Amino acid sequence: MLNILIAVCAVLGLRRGVARELVVLIGVILGSLVAPTGARYVPTVVALGQKALGLTKAGAAPSAAALPSGKTSDLIVFGLIFLASIVIARTLVKPPKGIASRFLGTIVGGVNGYLIGRFVFPRIFVEPETVFVVSGLKAQSHFSPGNTAAAVIVFIIVLIGLGIRQSSPPKKKQA
Repeated sequence: MLNILIAVCAVLGLRRGVARELVVLIGVILGSLVAPTGARYVPTVVALGQKALGLTKAGAAPSAAALPSGKTSDLIVFGLIFLASIVIARTLVKPPKGIASRFLGTIVGGVNGYLIGRFVFPRIFVEPETVFVVSGLKAQSHFSPGNTAAAVIVFIIVLIGLGIRQSSPPKKKQA
């Protein structure tokens, strides 16, 4: 799943270029740092929004079911910061012109995909766990997709490098 996200973000980085991808990278890093601490304010903001829109009665408190939980609040704050960085990148940064900008955009886009996946997936999916019971002893092991993602990123970079190397014109033969 993380590999697919990295590939999609790398393709988007190819289209957007390195300058836009660096702005999005700043947004992803900022979102992953702010979301865990800023998420506690989401229920308050939602309650104020419900009161402002008249969705609750004057003296009544908003229902607990309408307020997002901890992991959901993290994702909401992260998503808002991420979307804001995309909008800022699109409005302030010019589109890429050269192949170098697009190539570096592919790499930074892959990094963005990896960071997004490392923040979002643990909050959406339950982490797989393996339990071994040997002679009454209990040992636990957690599967880490981080090693797989790193291998995929290196594989993508190698493939891009080989593609660029193969696309160069052939050398002239010396007589």
